[in-house]
Amino acid sequence: MKKQLIGLIVLVLFFCPAFTLCAQTDMGYPVGNEREPASGEAMIADVLIVRPITFAALVLGAGISIVATPFALASGTTKEVYGRLVEDPFDFMVVRPLGEGW
Repeated sequence: MKKQLIGLIVLVLFFCPAFTLCAQTDMGYPVGNEREPASGEAMIADVLIVRPITFAALVLGAGISIVATPFALASGTTKEVYGRLVEDPFDFMVVRPLGEGW
């Protein structure tokens, strides 16, 4: 159990710099005054339900992408595998405005 906790902490610390760098890029979501703010209920549901599920999907996708990498290298689809299994959940969890888009 202690090894799993240490592994999770290392994983989070490894991805934290990536979260801050990627969150600053333009991913097609409206910013500033261009959008209507989400309701409070949507924000609460997003923080308590949607984002934790998306984080689990991100961790699972990262693990599966590691397993799938040799096969993707053979077929030349590493960019597509990484995009679907890691980038898409990351963008949905970190870049998407709170309470919107789900």
